[in-house]
Amino acid sequence: MQSNLDIATRFNGLSSVLGLIALLLVINLLTGKTLPFLSDERRMFIALAVIGFLMCTFGGMRGVQPSEWLSWWSVFGIAMGILAGVLIFGMLFGLKLPLISGYRDATLILACIISCKWVVGLFARLTT
Repeated sequence: MQSNLDIATRFNGLSSVLGLIALLLVINLLTGKTLPFLSDERRMFIALAVIGFLMCTFGGMRGVQPSEWLSWWSVFGIAMGILAGVLIFGMLFGLKLPLISGYRDATLILACIISCKWVVGLFARLTT
């Protein structure tokens, strides 16, 4: 039987691989290059949102004990997830969000949210 640490490490590794894919997607956006199936900024935003959800699923709260749900690591992750959800919901349903002029800005902000959440999650795993 595998230990929880082995399972958590494998899922964090998968989350990191998805993070590299997200990084390549953002680099393509910044350089103006497009991929055949991601031909515009809206599709890149949706792809980054899906990658972000998968990263959170694979690397998120797996193995966290009920007593740790209110640790500052968890609260930060939950708050950033809510912020990402509001951004995704707002952009997909055409809501006017402050300081965001289009899908390019929204994609970059979402990439920053995902990156911050991944770094804090990795740091939390290493220190606990």
